[in-house]
Amino acid sequence: MTVGAPVRSQGPSLPAAVESRSTTPPAETHTLAGTLLLLLLAGLALFDRPLAVLSVPGVPLFPAEIVLGFCVVYLLSRRSPFTGVRSGNWMAPVLVVVWLLWGAAKLATSLQYSILDVVRDSALSYYALFALVVLGLSHHDSRFRPTNLVHLYGRFVPLLLAVAPVRLVGMSLFGDVGPTVPGSDVPLTNHRLGNLGVSIGMAVVFLATSGRRNRTTLVGVVSGLVMLLVIGTQNRGGMIAGLAAVLVALALWGRHVKLRVVWTVLLLIATVIVAWGVNLRIQTDNREISVDQLIENVRSVAGSDQARDGQLGDTVDFREDLWERVLEETEATGRLELGWGFGPNLGSDFLPDHSDRALRNPHNSHLTVLARLGLVGLGLWVALWASWLTRVFRRAHRSLRQVRPWMDRAGWLALLSGAGVVGVLVNAYVDPTLESPMVAVWLWSLFGFGVLAVCERRSADRTPQSTAPRRS
Repeated sequence: MTVGAPVRSQGPSLPAAVESRSTTPPAETHTLAGTLLLLLLAGLALFDRPLAVLSVPGVPLFPAEIVLGFCVVYLLSRRSPFTGVRSGNWMAPVLVVVWLLWGAAKLATSLQYSILDVVRDSALSYYALFALVVLGLSHHDSRFRPTNLVHLYGRFVPLLLAVAPVRLVGMSLFGDVGPTVPGSDVPLTNHRLGNLGVSIGMAVVFLATSGRRNRTTLVGVVSGLVMLLVIGTQNRGGMIAGLAAVLVALALWGRHVKLRVVWTVLLLIATVIVAWGVNLRIQTDNREISVDQLIENVRSVAGSDQARDGQLGDTVDFREDLWERVLEETEATGRLELGWGFGPNLGSDFLPDHSDRALRNPHNSHLTVLARLGLVGLGLWVALWASWLTRVFRRAHRSLRQVRPWMDRAGWLALLSGAGVVGVLVNAYVDPTLESPMVAVWLWSLFGFGVLAVCERRSADRTPQSTAPRRS
């Protein structure tokens, strides 16, 4: 099926630029901007915060901002750089532009604060430019086609699963101790376990839905889920976020991987039983790695008062206290509708006894959206993701019309993008991650990938070999 084939009337609306052969990139078109963005995504998934704070002596580099600026300049030098926003009757890409405009308006009214604080806080909004960059690059770089994106991610998954245990062990055992990034106080081992959990969850989804039924794939799935359980002993949010990504994929494509899921669950149960039987305990910088610790963390998530005693309880109480104070003060000062804007400290300032002055947001990115951008911003946020997830999940589920849905690369990309976004949004409930490049670059790039998947001409329901009857 060629890229220029006609589109069925019931198919998804396409960006105006995609509808023309003249804007379709040649088979092997690579751009420096696309290379930089792909390297940034890979680096952030592998190394997390140490990459985000790279610097030369005395000069911070801000890799995410450098890549974003380069990509925007490149696209602005092309004709019709962001035509991918015009996607027919789909509101999600348009709402990204509205989101950016609302963020820019709030930034313009926050200039009375420190410019550094304003710019840092406004990252919550301006990182959405990465979504437009992905849409723009899809017309100039062949690697941003759904088929090629899935292929590139498949080549990246083994590297991720090889590096992830090293990062997990380094963060669990050494924490904030060890050599630091030059010019920064961030240790090289620093890796937010919530971010790592989402990355591993996406890798598990890829392997579990790949259609490859071999020992290597099974080992990858099992090792990924074991790492999620280990993360669960240290960070409950990271485990839940990773498992949320996996569960979303199983809900959409479960009948194609159910046999593999059964074997995986049995192996996981056997692993947990063995670890419990030999009383495996590894003391870490934070909490020990053990079956008992995992059970205690799971009980705390379920709301057990007994499990909330001690450090777990202190963490939960701290977050709830901060969330309550931010909401109360936002409403009391009449900022509920339009928000505080960028600049005010919405973290440590609401907890005078909290010593970490770097905590600027209320440990919940969704609450940060409400507090900084008001009900207007929260409404945009909910509408944006509701519109995007609905269409992306529908596109992923439509792949089941094929006997082998993973052969529909656009549908597979939709599944991976949707699972990753769900994992990120779940983790953002207990961690202010969307204000940081480690997560925001991935989140908004996944948004763009999902749009490309929905708008891909080579839809599964138009593939001739997909006419075989569906399996029950």
